[in-house]
Amino acid sequence: MAYAPNPPLSATALREMLLGAFPHATITVRDDTHLHAGHNAAVGHGGGHFKVHIVWDGFAALTRPQRHRLVHAALAEPWRHGRIHALTLKLEPAPSAS
Repeated sequence: MAYAPNPPLSATALREMLLGAFPHATITVRDDTHLHAGHNAAVGHGGGHFKVHIVWDGFAALTRPQRHRLVHAALAEPWRHGRIHALTLKLEPAPSAS
């Protein structure tokens, strides 16, 4: 049986998933997949490389690892299905929540 990669995940689709998990957050997502086109994990792999910046009130009382766990949990399905290969995260509480 031939390997059929999952369709690529767009930055817009990823942002929509995150907005569902982090209501009223300010979220920016940049797709950097094209920068990794030649490396071994990218060959034949449907997963993208994304930079994500989230500013959300709910992060105020959480440690950095807790914030990262929340984002990874929100994206569990695309991770599991190989639609995300790598994430770079910048997660901050909203200034009013600090």
